[in-house]
Amino acid sequence: MFKETFGWGNLIHNDKSEKSEKPEESEIVQAPVEKERTYAQYQKDGGVIDETNYLSALDRAKSETTPNAPTVLQAELMARTAGIELQSKDDGIDQRVALYAILRGDDKPKDIEHHHSQMSDQKLFAEVLRMTGDTDSLTKFLDANPSLKSVEVAAS
Repeated sequence: MFKETFGWGNLIHNDKSEKSEKPEESEIVQAPVEKERTYAQYQKDGGVIDETNYLSALDRAKSETTPNAPTVLQAELMARTAGIELQSKDDGIDQRVALYAILRGDDKPKDIEHHHSQMSDQKLFAEVLRMTGDTDSLTKFLDANPSLKSVEVAAS
């Protein structure tokens, strides 16, 4: 039922077969982004997530195989709305989607005033694109979400 209602198989894996309600474990499909991107490069591009969370999220996303289904769907819909093509192969999960799911699932620590968990979905997805160095997709995403452009300009 979930698959038919939300298009789980067709949207995430471009798979029209009736394999299962939800993939058990999927490998991460690497997006065509910069290799060995540093935190300094991310900051130079306007990144706002602190270095500890940046490195932790990237590391955790490498091994993420079963992210939260609604969060995955949310990231996929934001990407599709902006005209961003996500990588997919068999039962693979795009690296950007896995990273978004990791960051969206993080809880705000009590002793921190500002945390990425407080960002809007669109702002967080923009940060994911910035973290992965996917500037073409970031440009498309900001063009599709003009309210983020004013935030980007104000932060510069």
